Amino acid sequence: MNYKIIFILLIGSVSFMFANNIKSTTKEAYGAGYRINIDALINDKKDIIDARVYFKSSKNEPYQYFSKMKCKGKLCRGVLPIPKMSTHNILYKIIYKNGIGKVYEGKEYLMYEKEILVLQSNQTKDRKYQTIYTDLQKSTGSIRGFTGNYGIKTVPKSDRLGVLAGFVSPQNANISDKSDEIDARYHGWAAEALPAGVVGAIILLLMFF
Repeated sequence: MNYKIIFILLIGSVSFMFANNIKSTTKEAYGAGYRINIDALINDKKDIIDARVYFKSSKNEPYQYFSKMKCKGKLCRGVLPIPKMSTHNILYKIIYKNGIGKVYEGKEYLMYEKEILVLQSNQTKDRKYQTIYTDLQKSTGSIRGFTGNYGIKTVPKSDRLGVLAGFVSPQNANISDKSDEIDARYHGWAAEALPAGVVGAIILLLMFF
């Protein structure tokens, strides 16, 4: 029984890979009626292959939607849709994959709405069509708390970094069964995150099941 507990704890320890090298430089306040630029500084010697900002308008909601960030060196920017007038808070976190395939998750940030007389430096008047992405199998057509000229595009199971990182559960992503492709990438990523000795210990503990 003790072996099972240890095994579960070891596996659970790699469900999340928190990163201290992700720092949002975005102001905490925003004005209603404009898109929001999320700017971040990501330090990684292995380069940044894919960076995303997941966002939502309620603490009780799961993270399901994200904006792909454009990076120039260490500086990355993602653009959120226009918050509705009834949306008073926005939560977001940044996740990225580096040049050797490791996935890292930053901390959660909170933004709050306030009345503004001048457009905030972290916002834009841009109204062009915008693509927002989701870890859901099927698009819901709209994002709670947001409005504007945007569309939602689903990503392949193998590209759901939120699921791989652990803060988007397969259940929330409406994945009825984990595909072999997702499992292979997840376990490969987890193994890289663990020291060789720990991986060996896990293998030995499997013998007791």
